[in-house]
Amino acid sequence: MAYSFENGVLVGQKVKHKTTPNKNSNGTCRPEIIVIHDTASSLNTKGVVDWLCNPTANVSATFVIGRDGEIWQLALPTEKTWHTGKSKYEGFNVGGTCNSFAVGIEIVNPGWLIDGRDGFAYHSASRSIKWPVSEVVKMDAPSHTEKGRYWLPYTPEQVIAVKELCEALVHSYPQIHDIVPHWQISPGRKQDTNPLYPLRDLRLAVFPDYESEEEDTTEETKEPNSVTVEKEDDYTHYTISR
Repeated sequence: MAYSFENGVLVGQKVKHKTTPNKNSNGTCRPEIIVIHDTASSLNTKGVVDWLCNPTANVSATFVIGRDGEIWQLALPTEKTWHTGKSKYEGFNVGGTCNSFAVGIEIVNPGWLIDGRDGFAYHSASRSIKWPVSEVVKMDAPSHTEKGRYWLPYTPEQVIAVKELCEALVHSYPQIHDIVPHWQISPGRKQDTNPLYPLRDLRLAVFPDYESEEEDTTEETKEPNSVTVEKEDDYTHYTISR
């Protein structure tokens, strides 16, 4: 196993630690699910970590995964960090959120991008953060309410790091029984992780007996099984199939 926990502290290569003050000092987390997020930011991992450790941010997470697969641990898995917001897992929450039973993993990714019609796709909150449309994917998915958006692919290093981190979490905290994207517990309010994330592969890798049943959701929230790419007028279009 690439990573392990010693008294709640992650041990392994490419692991760094910084403690966030943004957590409940009088509350604990009993990890039962893992929630994966996009940082909805630039690709500056250290900037993300610093923000999640800034007391004025009022948000945090347990882990951050950089584009190179580097893992930052900001809190123990048994500490209650602030990452889910208003949410519900299979009809259940505590105080309106899932923070009491969810470990939060933030993956450095800008989230949904807006077509600038100038050959670039821009971050939803800042036009200073942009990518050529050739480096991003235009895709709609029934699970994501934002339509006609572009998405930045995750790196192979991130996908591997998330898988190996989740494996270590489940090994050390065997009561963890599911991995969910933020959009699944906050439908309509959140769009992360983006539709390019290989969620089904992650679940099956960590839970070999996982019965996805099309992610066990309604038709409105299913993730695509495959994507067909078509080119038209220098824009890339994706047709979702199941």
